[in-house]
Amino acid sequence: MHKTITKLTDEQKYNLITSFLKNLGERLKAKRKNRSITQEDLADCLGIDHTTISKYETGDRDMQVSMLPLYSTYCNFPLYELFPRDESKAILDTFAKAVSITVDRKKRQEEKHEKKEIKSEALRKRGREKILKGQLYEIDGQEVFEPVPPKRSKSLRDRYKDAEMHTEYAPYSQTDFCNYITEQKEELVDSIVSAGQLLSQIEDLPKKETLKNALADYIVDELVINQVARKNPDEMSRRAYAYYQRLYLNCQNNNKTSNIK
Repeated sequence: MHKTITKLTDEQKYNLITSFLKNLGERLKAKRKNRSITQEDLADCLGIDHTTISKYETGDRDMQVSMLPLYSTYCNFPLYELFPRDESKAILDTFAKAVSITVDRKKRQEEKHEKKEIKSEALRKRGREKILKGQLYEIDGQEVFEPVPPKRSKSLRDRYKDAEMHTEYAPYSQTDFCNYITEQKEELVDSIVSAGQLLSQIEDLPKKETLKNALADYIVDELVINQVARKNPDEMSRRAYAYYQRLYLNCQNNNKTSNIK
């Protein structure tokens, strides 16, 4: 059966080609500069004028496809790196799912603590509350009492994880957050996308909470917490955290709204 296609307008064609050439030029320039190669040196190797290189890199001039393998050879990078996969949606969906799992687990912990407090209050009123003050051990025939250690205050990482830390930095937009992530190691991006695929596969399976929590922790830690909870985090890490915090609080508020209904 004949398949019809929608023909692009001249303006759509122009915008599509212009955007492609600009993005390609920026990548070509970055690859060249990473190798500390000047436009003049590269132009000499390619047998063209250095002004042509400049126009390639600004996207003002189209280049022959046959020039690309020469460019990648002289600048020493795999050709496929010029055309990275668009994994933005997969990253955003995976991260949002991980944040949702983190919020749900926090909610369950708070509910469990609240029930425990209610039970303790009921026992306290009846004068039957059990308070663990320590453990009694026998060591070499001697009884040794070991008091319960005081509860440690919440760690910095946990405070970041629970979206409790104040930040004056503006959160990334979805596009900027994806750009921030894809600028990390390619192996990390691949592992995050794979973790998201596994989450999708086990999403509706019962008795998989431990695995879901572990995957969510890995995703959130690798993309945000490990960078922002270190000493003197940079602005990019803080903006990524602000994005996480906004997503976390929105998810938390959505849960409260659904409970009211």
